[in-house]
Amino acid sequence: MCGPLFPEGTNPYGVGGRAQLTTGEWGTVLPLLGDAHVHLGLFDGSELRSGGIGRVLDLGWSTPELRNIVAELPGLDIEWAGNFLAAEGGYPSDRSWAPPGATLFVEDVSEAISAQVSSEASALKITLNSDAGPVHSDEVLHSLITEALRAGLLPIVHAEGAGQAERAITAGPAVTLAHTPFTELLSDDLISYAAKNNYGWMSTLDIHGYGEVTEAFSIASTNLSKFIEAGGTVFYGTDLGNGPLPVGINVRELRALGRCGLGPEELLDSMTEWWDKRRPVPNGGVVEEPRSFISEISDNSCEDFASWLATARIVEHNTLEFL
Repeated sequence: MCGPLFPEGTNPYGVGGRAQLTTGEWGTVLPLLGDAHVHLGLFDGSELRSGGIGRVLDLGWSTPELRNIVAELPGLDIEWAGNFLAAEGGYPSDRSWAPPGATLFVEDVSEAISAQVSSEASALKITLNSDAGPVHSDEVLHSLITEALRAGLLPIVHAEGAGQAERAITAGPAVTLAHTPFTELLSDDLISYAAKNNYGWMSTLDIHGYGEVTEAFSIASTNLSKFIEAGGTVFYGTDLGNGPLPVGINVRELRALGRCGLGPEELLDSMTEWWDKRRPVPNGGVVEEPRSFISEISDNSCEDFASWLATARIVEHNTLEFL
């Protein structure tokens, strides 16, 4: 959460805290901003920090390839979910962008979970895409979620196709949706249930049109607006690597989230919550990790909060002087 960490901000949006860099530059300091849905194998991750993103969650790849990628990205805080866990012949095994070894067909739930634990994953990526092929049975889905939680992995479900979002939402406790549901409009009762029982939803709105309003974008936006109104937790996630998305903070994604009901403080929370919910702040609240910093030059030169936030850059903790 941004508010408790810093004194009152002096920027136009009243967020973050006033700080000066050791170079003499003044501005706003924020927690390290992150993207909770990326695929590092599909874009150049070396550009993330310069684009304002200091930490990411990779949601599906070949784990040997991913380890090589991670080794080449020092300074970036990376967590991953390991493989896509699919039913035999299921998504994304037939996709040209998915390398060999990215998709693991689940024959034995315990073995599938153990493989992800061995890869040092912090989450589990489960696919339910009935538009693209076979999906898990209810029994296997429930077992994957239950055993993932038992192993300390957070279950994250890609739900696509008629009825799949409802299956994911109601499959077990602490489920996260990898995408805001975009296939169909969900009932108010189901959204209310999701807000109370799901760990959260990853936004991924901009992939549905990349700035153009499409049917999927409208469906997802409506579902997310109701989810926010019901008190659900939203994680800023872009599905980076999927089409023409900016490498860094995505202004279109932030603006779409704003239209769904998130104000500046909530937008910031969405970019830190995935990590804040699971990582207690050490040292009595003193965080010595890198931070996000916005120069005061941006305070009166940006169109709106989203474009202001997109000017953030990563700075090291020892270059900051808090005031």
